[in-house]
Amino acid sequence: MRLQIGCSKMSSLLIFSLFVSLLQSDFTQRSIILAQREPSYETMKKNENFEVKVVANPRSPVVGSDVTLSCTISRLPDTVSLCWKPVGSSQQNRRNTDQIRLNNTVYLMLRHVTVEDGKLYECEVRENGKVVKTMKGDFSVSTGKLREHTRFYRSVTDHSEFHLICSNSNEVYNSATWSWKSSFNQSLKKQIATALKSQPVNVSDSHFVNRLKLTATPFNGWNFSMRIFPVVFEDAGDYSCTLEQKAILTIKLTTVKVTAEPSDTVTEGDTVTLSCSVSDVTASTRLVWINGDGETVGDKTLRDVEKSLSLVIQKADKGRRKWTCVVFDQERLRLSLPYNLEVRGNNYTNNIAIIGSLVLLLIIILGLVLCLKKCKRKDQTRVTETSHVPEYMSVDKKSTQEDTEEAIHYGDIYFKNETSGSRHDMQGKSTINVGDSKDGKHGVIYAEIAQLT
Repeated sequence: MRLQIGCSKMSSLLIFSLFVSLLQSDFTQRSIILAQREPSYETMKKNENFEVKVVANPRSPVVGSDVTLSCTISRLPDTVSLCWKPVGSSQQNRRNTDQIRLNNTVYLMLRHVTVEDGKLYECEVRENGKVVKTMKGDFSVSTGKLREHTRFYRSVTDHSEFHLICSNSNEVYNSATWSWKSSFNQSLKKQIATALKSQPVNVSDSHFVNRLKLTATPFNGWNFSMRIFPVVFEDAGDYSCTLEQKAILTIKLTTVKVTAEPSDTVTEGDTVTLSCSVSDVTASTRLVWINGDGETVGDKTLRDVEKSLSLVIQKADKGRRKWTCVVFDQERLRLSLPYNLEVRGNNYTNNIAIIGSLVLLLIIILGLVLCLKKCKRKDQTRVTETSHVPEYMSVDKKSTQEDTEEAIHYGDIYFKNETSGSRHDMQGKSTINVGDSKDGKHGVIYAEIAQLT
């Protein structure tokens, strides 16, 4: 009896230990799954310890000038992303901004800054979609005058614009003039716009007609600011503002464009050459080509005789359409110009598809023709069979009412000539006698047909 009790206790203990081990293994597996789904506190703490650096260039810009904000992270794994965000909702629709990522840095280029722009942007670091760090890109904007020979960079696109800012609130002037010396013909300097106080502006150069306009009309005596929209490549040069006889400032415009050879939509698999060109260069002008993933695929510091950087794309395909030309000046990013390559499907593939469709259509047409011919032959055979009249036939009267199937029987038909009379008269009799079949035999049709004699 004791032995049986001991054995039952042992079995209970074994069952309990097995149950506990199952629970432990299940808990361990759940812990592993949870650990895979959500990073531990130590991992998140380590990932939050990114080194992020924000720089504004220049630190103290003047109203109307351009500013470049850069946000650089020490490492950029696939789970981490950088992005510049406006702090105020009023800046969401600001047009004069460009954002681009190059390696571990995200740049934000602000054109024609205002005093309010100095504290309205921050760099946001996200990991797995969650914000782990933010840093503001503060800079102070002064209301002074633009520095002499300030350089601006503008892309040649449909939405690009360039502001010519000229004002002097210390005195009221009766006349104002904007002059332009082209980068492509520096020996020639000419007036492009003139105005008298409270009078409409006169755009005197045909090159700028319908593209050069006052930002505030009419000229009020101290502010003669204008806008060029859209910018073309030939607009590059030096722009000088004069209020009466007083020279206010001279600013410089450098234009940038991207061209493709061939210029039309290319076929998948073809070779395409993209060229990024600038109107004029400095000793530190540098062009960089980057692909859609933010990787550098071309980099060159230009000289006086070199004003472009070409990128040869072997075997163009639809997956590599986005390319961007970036312009640096003294290590400062000044402009980015994206270019979307138009790639259509391969002609060989298209021809194969067209030929295949034509062959399939031809097979269907041949099948229909053969089917129609076969049906026509069957119809002709049926007409021939039904048009042949048998010489002997009889009708079974019993099968006409009860049976669903018709029976055709062959018998004898007798023709008897009992007609008399004129040769052209039909006075003879025609008699039809149907004999009854009381003994089960079929009746015979007897007929007499009148004939012409």
